[in-house]
Amino acid sequence: MRAHKCVLGLLSRERSYVVFSRLVAKHFPRRLSSNSNVLAEYATSLRILSNKTTKSPPQISSLSDPPDSALAFKRRLVRAMQRAKLPLPTFTTAKFEGEPHVVACKLIAAGQTFEGKGITESDAEDAAANVAYNALMDSKQLPPPTFTRKLLEAMTRAKLPPPVFTTAPVEGDPRSFHCSLAAAGRTFEGRGESQSDAEHTAARTAFQTLKESGVITGVISPAQRPPPTSDWRSLPTALAALRPVPSRWAAPVPRLAHGLSRVLHADNAVATTLRGGVAGEPLSPYLHRIVQPERINWEAIPPFTPASRDASLHALAVSHRARYKASTSSITGLLSHCYQVVSNFRPVETRALSKSFKDASSSFTLTQLKKPVVVFLRPRDGVWGIDSDPERVNDMAGNQILIDLGKTMERMLTMRPADFRRLVIKAPGGAEPVEIPREMQLSTYNFSRVGDFMLRSQLDCIYRGNQIFDLKTRATHAIRNAGRCGNQEAEPNKRYLDFLDYRIKYQEGLFNSFEREIYDMMRSCFLKYCYQIRIGRMDGAFVTYHNTREIFGFQYLTLDLMDARTFGSPHMAGVYFDRGCKLLERLLDEVVAGYRGQTVRLSLLPQRGRYLLIQANPVLSEVLLPVPPGLEGKEDPKVAVTLGPTTTWNLWVSTAINGKPTEQPWNFGPDDALEVSYNMVKLGTGILAARPPASAMSPLSTAASPVAAGAPPPPAAGQLRSATAT
Repeated sequence: MRAHKCVLGLLSRERSYVVFSRLVAKHFPRRLSSNSNVLAEYATSLRILSNKTTKSPPQISSLSDPPDSALAFKRRLVRAMQRAKLPLPTFTTAKFEGEPHVVACKLIAAGQTFEGKGITESDAEDAAANVAYNALMDSKQLPPPTFTRKLLEAMTRAKLPPPVFTTAPVEGDPRSFHCSLAAAGRTFEGRGESQSDAEHTAARTAFQTLKESGVITGVISPAQRPPPTSDWRSLPTALAALRPVPSRWAAPVPRLAHGLSRVLHADNAVATTLRGGVAGEPLSPYLHRIVQPERINWEAIPPFTPASRDASLHALAVSHRARYKASTSSITGLLSHCYQVVSNFRPVETRALSKSFKDASSSFTLTQLKKPVVVFLRPRDGVWGIDSDPERVNDMAGNQILIDLGKTMERMLTMRPADFRRLVIKAPGGAEPVEIPREMQLSTYNFSRVGDFMLRSQLDCIYRGNQIFDLKTRATHAIRNAGRCGNQEAEPNKRYLDFLDYRIKYQEGLFNSFEREIYDMMRSCFLKYCYQIRIGRMDGAFVTYHNTREIFGFQYLTLDLMDARTFGSPHMAGVYFDRGCKLLERLLDEVVAGYRGQTVRLSLLPQRGRYLLIQANPVLSEVLLPVPPGLEGKEDPKVAVTLGPTTTWNLWVSTAINGKPTEQPWNFGPDDALEVSYNMVKLGTGILAARPPASAMSPLSTAASPVAAGAPPPPAAGQLRSATAT
């Protein structure tokens, strides 16, 4: 792995080395290791990066089982060599000559030498282990991975000829391999970043398919497969129209100020910096500094209205006979999890990025894949309102600064400086407060109907009367992750202060670049942006890059560009949105059928077995709690909610393209038909804990299977917890 330009962000002060080492130890790309907990590595990384004058001697390590969970590739290599009964690998690390802040690693395994580089010793060792594992696996010096081994063993037991693997590089994409596997008279396919990865993917598909059809025997967890007596149902393949619902705007839609509309016509492949401007004309220096939340008059910021309490949305839902009503913020999480199982966890398209990201993961972040989406379903007049659970949205206190700035910077970008200072910034002590115009206290929405959903989308900005777009504020990845990799002894809402010296300086590169922010957004929030913009019938998103203190630049991202980076193409985006809406509608129909007239707390989580783990709890009572003094208008009131017992479902999904079943995320065009079938099975009531911790970032703790003999009894109804009112 190459260090590239990431060391350019280091300054001469020792504190900067400390801050930067924390950052890179957490976020240096190691394919899928973005969930690494590297607090244990800090002492090592600080010693390496802070010592600018003393040359460190080589560090040699050889161990049977690396204790650090961050070393995914190193652990995989060690275990594979143990299975092959080969001598354990030896790692030698030292500072890289010519790049004093980069660590190089030489790895000796199976009589061969492999190399890797990183910012810390752990990064360098893991990079070298990844190279060694792929090379030794491709040369058949290591035993086959799990599903390849299972397939071989099962076909031997069934007295069938061994499978035949044919692997070759993907045409036009030399970084990927394609495998065609012939087994039991059938052909299976797989793709991966190495020959062994592609073969393993094909072997997994072959094993599961042949096991289900009875050709071979094997062991698959009952919780991961639907009962044989359950029924599969197909979703309609005809695209459902997203229909505009006429309504009168409550207030005029804001327009960009400070000459920022010029960015809309700039090359959207690169960001527009303040100094560079558009066509050589710099942008207003007023945009450089960001007003901090403590100086904001929050009465000038319209409060958010949940879908269940929006009178206009409710009236439209009733008059159009919709069964569900939702805002974009409350439904996009549900649709995102539906997309993961329909697409079978399709990766994002990173090939358009520079070569700096050739080794970076193309998977969605683990927060997107393994964090449950929680909503409340509130019935009224036959319509179910879908509200987000704010405790899940704001479960990290360190993000409060980003939430606040997301609201205030929208005003800053759309108001003249004099008006912003007079109406939005607090008046000096003793001065009479300024009366806020009524139109500033209102939000403007577009309403759309798709299937049985009546959807609401807030309109942030408009250009020339018909080009509507979203305003997005994007803090640097150092600021966004300060809560987890910053000083753990500091208050969570103050940890970001250690990362203010991380600046965006370049268009491309692993660090300190606009491209890095695009890469992070592709994996973490483009999916949400695409759904929000599509529902709102908007053109794109206007992104502002900042570090909470200053703005670095702007970029206009069209919906087509984000569709291509997220789904593969705008056509595929439209089809996946259609299938996701239909799947979610049928899921909700099944859930609410058992809770007529009751508010329900619903949790959704996608699983790698290609199914959704669904939990529902009736809300027995809600008690409004007072807002703390000084936070009136800034925070919504909180409620204490009493939950009833949990009911659990599994919803399995299968897909076919033009009638051919597929487990792989293949591309398809307008002449192809994506067929989606689902199977939703109720497992019972009282199976899982009613309320996992708000900070849970992984699948729910208890297995989704009937309570086994001797297992502890399910939790009693009436569990109490606190959440923000929706």
